[in-house]
Amino acid sequence: MQRAILALLLILCCCQAADAQKFGKRDQKYAEKAAKKEPKKVERKKYDTRDRYFYNGMLLVELGGKFGYLNQDLQEVIPPRYDDAQTFYKGVAIVKTENRYGLINTEGEEVIPPRYEQISYLKENLLAVKMDGKYGLADMTGTELVTPEYEHIRITPSGLIETRQNNRWVIIDRIGQQIIPLQYVPSLKTSYKWFFKTLSWAK
Repeated sequence: MQRAILALLLILCCCQAADAQKFGKRDQKYAEKAAKKEPKKVERKKYDTRDRYFYNGMLLVELGGKFGYLNQDLQEVIPPRYDDAQTFYKGVAIVKTENRYGLINTEGEEVIPPRYEQISYLKENLLAVKMDGKYGLADMTGTELVTPEYEHIRITPSGLIETRQNNRWVIIDRIGQQIIPLQYVPSLKTSYKWFFKTLSWAK
């Protein structure tokens, strides 16, 4: 009888040891998961604000009124040094420093140094750039295609580049060559109607 009791006690001890080992592994697993999540909590507390989503694998953050970017591992690849910044789009982002706008890539390299009064995205992978109150064109590689000399510049839904100078409109190509001379003042609202009316007038 005593032997049976001793055997039962031995079995119970072995089961408790196995359970302890099992729970120990589980606790270790939870601890490892918590350790992996911890950097995210630290990064979240480090910055004053941060965007909700990644764009081109980059997250916009703000600290002390300056803007920078984190990668998808939440590593700071571009320190907060810009007065203003936009999310990345097609591998580039518009940034502002000392009241001038430029363009950077995901490595933080300057594609366009901060020299323009304004930069905005257009269609066809083009950018409208403003200098001394006049508008021109640049592309995503930072090449200035059209010198800022126009009062306004836009791209129509059909891909035409319309510019205005001295209150007159003209259609130009990507290198600034005039397709239709500066002789017509559009009186219709839509670019399509204006374009066809211009062609009719030019004959």
